[in-house]
Amino acid sequence: MFLKHPKVPQAVLGSQSDTLLIETDKIKDFASHESFKDVKHRFKPKDSTFGATVSEMLDWVKPFSDKSVLRFHSMYSVFKDEQATGKFVSKLNAGIKKADYRQY
Repeated sequence: MFLKHPKVPQAVLGSQSDTLLIETDKIKDFASHESFKDVKHRFKPKDSTFGATVSEMLDWVKPFSDKSVLRFHSMYSVFKDEQATGKFVSKLNAGIKKADYRQY
């Protein structure tokens, strides 16, 4: 997790949201109810079967605009829009790169 890296600024470490959960019908397939107990902010999409729209997501995260890091319980099956899901996966894949292993 990038927050454990020693070069992450203290300002970022101190600017994290509480855990956010988007409650879709499919979330039960990916996580246990026990893991939901520490969730501080829950959001239920209008269409809980297929997930949230981009508009819903933006409305939900707007109050956390002062935070450097948004902590989501899970992002599996939270988007209704297939295009939005594809964009999210593309951004995720672009941000995760295999690093050269260096042992000092």
